[in-house]
Amino acid sequence: YAPTGQVRIEAPIPGAKFVGIEIPNEYLNVVDFDEMWKQYQKLKLDYKLPVLLGVDAKSEGQFRDFADLGNIIMAGTTGSGKSVFNNCLIWSLISTYSPDKLKLLITDVKRVEFTGYNGIPYLTDNVHVENEDVFSSLEDMINGRRNREKLSKGKKTPYIVMIIDTFVDMMMWDAARFEKIMEELLPNSSEYGI
Repeated sequence: YAPTGQVRIEAPIPGAKFVGIEIPNEYLNVVDFDEMWKQYQKLKLDYKLPVLLGVDAKSEGQFRDFADLGNIIMAGTTGSGKSVFNNCLIWSLISTYSPDKLKLLITDVKRVEFTGYNGIPYLTDNVHVENEDVFSSLEDMINGRRNREKLSKGKKTPYIVMIIDTFVDMMMWDAARFEKIMEELLPNSSEYGI
């Protein structure tokens, strides 16, 4: 009996000799960001860019260091949690650093996800909603990266995190230009087929 959805079976579980059976809970459980943040602080993990992912089946907090991940490319159906993850990523980062130690470049050409962040002091500029503005901003980021590499010897520079919603819009607008930008900005971008 699956009161809130379908039973899901994964056979076998990748890397194991077991069959996984996922049965939805009878009631939805809210995962409270503040409670997770307190859990993270108690663990005293030495993460440069902590990201609060949620809780596992045992209700234990799951945390990762975004600095170790490098790049995240996310895909999923509507309602699968992409927006929740993106907002948790942003909240995790701004809960860790002051605006002089962290800068965010956020794009939202569909104007449905991130325009509410306009005005926060962490942004390099307003949330970019026009394709050409996104491209110009990313090209500026390339020049800024080169300058940072020259300046950063012995000088602490803020982290810069880019959140691009959505890649497909950029590829449709100008695939060659976007590919060139990503090759410059993302280390090992060829691993992602970019």
